[in-house]
This record gives sequence, C-alpha cells and structure tokens, in this order.
Amino acid sequence: MTIYTIGSVLTILLQCTNIRMMWDQTAVGSCWTVKQIKMLGYLNICLNISTDIAFSVGIPASLTKKNSFFTNPTDMHS
Repeated sequence: MTIYTIGSVLTILLQCTNIRMMWDQTAVGSCWTVKQIKMLGYLNICLNISTDIAFSVGIPASLTKKNSFFTNPTDMHS
C-alpha cells in the first residue's frame, strides 16, 4: 500500500516536465494530455476496486477457513 501511495504522489508530481507548471502559468514545459490523465484515472479506479475486493472477500475468507466451521467434527474430539 505504501508503494502504491508513493507511486501515486510521484505520478501527480511528475506529470509535467517542469513541476512549476502546476501553479505558475508562465512556466515553460509540457504536461500530460487530458486523455493520458483519464487513462491513469481509470487505472487507479481498477486498482482500487481490486484491492477493495481482496480486502472484503480474501481476508474474511482466510479467517473463516481457519474457524471450526470447516473442520471435521470427529477431529475435534481427538
């Protein structure tokens, strides 16, 4: 998660050849096109959905698998 967050921040900061272009309209350089930023947004959405599914399904499933619901009742008496 930390790597993803750092990558997101760096992507935002490095989208222009001159970082000053984000706040200074007189700075010279180029930035990503609107299409590139939209595609990055869609990628971000897909990654967020996949981690949400992993955390909401994967973790509880692994926890319930360790519960006694899935053990053989005859093993409990040994």
